Amino acid sequence: MTAVRLVPAVLTLLRTGEQIAFYTAGWSEQAETTGSVRVMANGRRRTVTRPGGASTLGFTARWVSPDTVRTLKAWAGERVLIRDFKGRKHAGVFFTVEVIDLSAEPGVHDVKLQLASVSFTEAV
Repeated sequence: MTAVRLVPAVLTLLRTGEQIAFYTAGWSEQAETTGSVRVMANGRRRTVTRPGGASTLGFTARWVSPDTVRTLKAWAGERVLIRDFKGRKHAGVFFTVEVIDLSAEPGVHDVKLQLASVSFTEAV
């Protein structure tokens, strides 16, 4: 039998400071830079990149209540900040809330989210 370690995380709505706590098995981050390879004179190939980049953070909120699912659906399109117990944080926005019904556990759901990163300054 395989054991999955769940870690606590907190999702904060930046506009109001409202928070949702849940467990997750971890998250996956994908970073990308905008650029391409161009063919120059005599067939030489060169990279052309643009400053900046983008990242996407994917995670699954485990065993959340129907009230939490409704709240997450209401937060779609809003800037949020996710933090975990390791001190990692990621600011972003999500547009899709994928709800997975757990048939073995009535009234409990898993929710998959993909956060597109946004610029964020945490001022005091």
